[in-house]
Amino acid sequence: ENLDAWAAYHLGLQHMYRFNKPDNDLATSLFERAIKMEPGFARAYAGMAYAYRALAMTGDQDPKTYFPLAKAAVKQALAIDPDLAEAYASQGFIRFWHDWDWSGAEASFKRAIELNRMDGSTIAWMGHMIAFAGDWERGCAIAADASTLNPHHAGWHRFLAFYSAYRKGAYRDALDAAVRLNMPGYFNAAAALAAAF
Repeated sequence: ENLDAWAAYHLGLQHMYRFNKPDNDLATSLFERAIKMEPGFARAYAGMAYAYRALAMTGDQDPKTYFPLAKAAVKQALAIDPDLAEAYASQGFIRFWHDWDWSGAEASFKRAIELNRMDGSTIAWMGHMIAFAGDWERGCAIAADASTLNPHHAGWHRFLAFYSAYRKGAYRDALDAAVRLNMPGYFNAAAALAAAF
């Protein structure tokens, strides 16, 4: 395996999890660099899928262009490694937020979790999907479990706690949850704080 490709991939992950356009753009170029160095690097394709869908979700890029790019990257990742948890996780996210295929999204998330039971991010994504699909309490419980796997992970694991408190009218709890998001520069975290005030 090419260590330079791995270095580019890991640096791409670091930027991807900062949740802003400049870092997502940089993450995309780092994943592309990793793939050029090692064309069979399935995880780099899964990273590309994540970054593409993040750019579409935040409105930083056209969803009509970037969700299909994300789907193509997932397809390539799974063609290389049909047991890659990260690819199934991105597939689940895309199926839910773009395709509105909730049963397909849940199947993808469940497959990702079967392959990596310690991936708190995927567990949190599945919790979000279940909550937004209508089973609010179950989704929130799943997302809370995800936070116990890595209590110091990015704040978006805690978004459901904010949404849950806010929708119940518990604005002090919503504000506390919004403060715990601790995601400087991420528009949704700022929106949560503003709404809670």
